[in-house]
Amino acid sequence: MVGNQKDKREKLGSHMQKCIFIGYPDGYKGWSFYNPETKKIVICERAEFDERYMYSGEQRKLSPADVITYNGRLCHDMGDLWDALHNTYNAASTRTHGISCLDELEDTPVRDWVEFAGSELDDALCACSNNSAPGPDHITWKHLRALNKGHDVHHVFLALANACLRVGCWPMTFKESLSVIILKPGKPSYTIPKAYRPIVLLNTLGKLIEKMLSNRIQFDGINLDIFHPNQIGGIHQRSTEDAGIFLTHYVRAGWSRGLKTSMVAFNLAQFFPSLNHE
Repeated sequence: MVGNQKDKREKLGSHMQKCIFIGYPDGYKGWSFYNPETKKIVICERAEFDERYMYSGEQRKLSPADVITYNGRLCHDMGDLWDALHNTYNAASTRTHGISCLDELEDTPVRDWVEFAGSELDDALCACSNNSAPGPDHITWKHLRALNKGHDVHHVFLALANACLRVGCWPMTFKESLSVIILKPGKPSYTIPKAYRPIVLLNTLGKLIEKMLSNRIQFDGINLDIFHPNQIGGIHQRSTEDAGIFLTHYVRAGWSRGLKTSMVAFNLAQFFPSLNHE
């Protein structure tokens, strides 16, 4: 509706006590509706105006929805859809696993754990994005930043983080999560579960402590030269640019000796569902 809503309602006078028929009556030609074919909108006694009927823009074009198919069956209800997504993303949950491959790695000397400092909490919180979706408790990073400005709250956060590491306990509330299924862009069809990707939304306070722990492990790993030199991903101060420089060096070194370099690249399909997360 175009114009002052309150003034127009006052002009209607006694009609407000009954039933009002609003369309294009004389004297109100400035009003517009979301659908030009709409002739009348009936507002019953003492009802409030609904803004949905006052939108004058174009109707939004929604993309067509595809029904997910799993094992040759259409997933028409939530039970079938749950089975399809659960069996796709947790395919390895029942598989046996072992960590014997780690036995060949040389152990490093045991070091005492140093409690977190307040600066580590502030640095981890500063790096968090305000656009990140919150977990089941609906507390966002913006909320945590505002709370952390309080001296007492800051020390409570820090004491909680240190207590988790000191007693070796991870609170159940930090394990609660909300899984959201999103589309993988550019897929030719969205009728199969593999065309979607799950994202897990955890409570932000638990994620903050995880970030503090990750930063500490990264610092110690780099400082003590524990990481393999060929490991690029997931490490601070290493990126795809380093991988590109590393590859370019080998190619140009081969050229200098009159050699041709071949490269084989491979991708691990369904990597996340192939891991046992228990």
